[in-house]
Amino acid sequence: MKLPSRVLPLMLLIALSCAWLSAEPPQRIVSMTPSVTETLFALGLGDKVVGVTDFCKYPPEASSKTRIGGLQNPDVERILALRPDLVVTLPNEPVAKKLRSRGLTVLEVPSDSIQEVLQSFLAIGRATGTEEKAKELAAALQAKLESARKAVEKLPRPRVLFVVGTDPIFAAGKGSFLDDLIKAAGGQNVLADSKVIFPQLGTEAVISLAPEVIIDSTKVSTPTDEEVKAQQEKWSRWPAIPAVKNGAVFVLRDNRDIVPGPRLPQVIDDLLGMIHPELKQEQGRGVEESNVK
Repeated sequence: MKLPSRVLPLMLLIALSCAWLSAEPPQRIVSMTPSVTETLFALGLGDKVVGVTDFCKYPPEASSKTRIGGLQNPDVERILALRPDLVVTLPNEPVAKKLRSRGLTVLEVPSDSIQEVLQSFLAIGRATGTEEKAKELAAALQAKLESARKAVEKLPRPRVLFVVGTDPIFAAGKGSFLDDLIKAAGGQNVLADSKVIFPQLGTEAVISLAPEVIIDSTKVSTPTDEEVKAQQEKWSRWPAIPAVKNGAVFVLRDNRDIVPGPRLPQVIDDLLGMIHPELKQEQGRGVEESNVK
């Protein structure tokens, strides 16, 4: 089987990172990103997680763990005080180099695509002695991807705009993890030809792109019904946009749910419900359908 070219550097990076790992499963683990935290807990390693970032909110049990800052600005001294025998992070050479220089074992796992997420499950499983459970996580995601592919293969692909910021507007372009999700859920990213991963767009550009579905993930914390309505009303100012005209604007109630981790099968179901309501999929948790016309 010929592997996609983008997967080969990923496998090399993981292999090099794993070469540093001890033969004994780690007992004290620090997670440097929400997706890793979710994966560690899904692998049954919650009791071995001693530190997480300020942004790790799921599962709820993660809230009781020591906070170590963020991926870009970790508190190295606090991490050292936790005496971890493994730190798991996204690729970040300056941070990884700093941690390794202090004698810490660091595993870097990319997650910029669904394929990389699958590989990250397996890499974390190998590093923690939970390889069989990791294979189950990967198999569950693969099964959802296959079922979604079959569900949409004969359907038209609506034009989708996945918004990640407003005032100004930023949206997911080519090469983003969210671009992969749009494709998996049977949509066509209106920014599939973008040369920037998250391009900034003016109002006229959004109108000219003519998205048939808008997914607004700009609410980073759980908004009230009033806040959701207010966000929807912002879009109602542009009735020329097909998604607005046809009531296909969705405001995510908490975009932290869309992280490249073990909840992706649920996320794909949610997106299927937004992009292809004709499939009569349950709309899913965390979204509010627009009524703007």
